[in-house]
Amino acid sequence: MTEQQVQTPPTAARWDEIVAAVPADALDCLQTGVAVLADVVGGPGAHRGLGARLWFPAPDGTGYAEAADLTARLAQARDELGLISAPPEKVTDMAGLDDRDGPLYVVADAYDLPWLPYAGHEHMSHSFVLARAPEGWDLVDAYHNDTQWGPARPAVRFCTDDQVADLLANGPVLVTTLKSGAVPARPPAPSADGIDAYALAGRTSETAVEQLVLDVWLIERDRRLHLRWLDDHSPEKAEVWRSAGRVEAWQRLAARTYLALRRLRRGHPVGREVVDEVCHQLRMDAELTDTAEPTAIREVVLSAIGESLAIDPSTVATAPTLRDLPGFDSFRLVDALERVERALSAELPDDLGADDLGDVDGLVRLFTRATVRR
Repeated sequence: MTEQQVQTPPTAARWDEIVAAVPADALDCLQTGVAVLADVVGGPGAHRGLGARLWFPAPDGTGYAEAADLTARLAQARDELGLISAPPEKVTDMAGLDDRDGPLYVVADAYDLPWLPYAGHEHMSHSFVLARAPEGWDLVDAYHNDTQWGPARPAVRFCTDDQVADLLANGPVLVTTLKSGAVPARPPAPSADGIDAYALAGRTSETAVEQLVLDVWLIERDRRLHLRWLDDHSPEKAEVWRSAGRVEAWQRLAARTYLALRRLRRGHPVGREVVDEVCHQLRMDAELTDTAEPTAIREVVLSAIGESLAIDPSTVATAPTLRDLPGFDSFRLVDALERVERALSAELPDDLGADDLGDVDGLVRLFTRATVRR
């Protein structure tokens, strides 16, 4: 086999480093194994590509929980990380593991995994990584969540052959490998076309509200992961997301939907207002993603200040603060702001502060918020 085909598993200490670098609180239980192997294959931080594309309901109104299955997560690994996988195969004994090379992406029923709080309580697909180690196996699970049965936390565990065999005896697991071999596709712009259909779907029965709770939980993690991706690719837009409190809004909504489910189980019906709020927050996210790119806004700001002061925009770009520019004063600032408003067809937001007006970065943040709210 070629060197590309065989992946040498990291040492136990290196596994700890990889797990510590993975944003476990922003991943679901199928993404965690993908994220760990992404950093093994692609190097530190390779997992961040998982946050490139926001989730919105499909045009038929399908919820997130219905869409986030194993097939979808392996497709996400291919399209956004360039990781290809063989079709997952069922494994029931050690022979099915021993003939495979490299760290393995494993999916099992959380009900049968003794290190998880779900063990013996709830059936759900859960991923982890198995890698050959001296005299046994490293079991790497980067999942992080608080449950009614206790917390799940990322950890690296050593297992003997007998312990892995006992795990397989509980039921078949799905096993595949993830290897570099595909060119990541440029994520398409998120589409909010399915929000209305999602709103119209009946979501008042206990089963439907349970799905709604899971949808919101997944969306909150999806937005948290997207914010990390923005930090790498568009810091100005990341700042807008933070100032708009998008992750916090979904955190609050996660608590609200969970409480609605508890009340429903006590006999109190769930009204339309909960679903309406979910759809409202989805539309808020859609507005943010439709906002003009901060790079384009920066060009408008530089041009407007340059025209107001009759200087080259490149001079504006290198100034530490606006006060350092020749001829700058409050009158020139007002003139420049009006020029930007006209160019972007956006009015200044009411919540501007001194930090927004001190330098070019502040004005870019200010007008990015303005284009969101227009």
